Amino acid sequence: LDLETLREIDAEDCAQNDVVLASLTLGRSTALDRFADHKSTGALVLVDALTGATLAGGAAVALHQTAGAKTMSFRLTT
Repeated sequence: LDLETLREIDAEDCAQNDVVLASLTLGRSTALDRFADHKSTGALVLVDALTGATLAGGAAVALHQTAGAKTMSFRLTT
């Protein structure tokens, strides 16, 4: 995301402090709402399962149920 123009730019990766629009498919059910609807349950933190390190924080902007998995689109700050 270009913060000066707010235009979305395609990218292969992101660096620390970048703001990105990403899609995440979860392997199990999760209590999550759109951030615009419920700020307390629409915010998220991604944590490395092996090290416990915080990888990123984000806000859910769209939720989609697909074949038993929930796909989540969110803006992510790394």
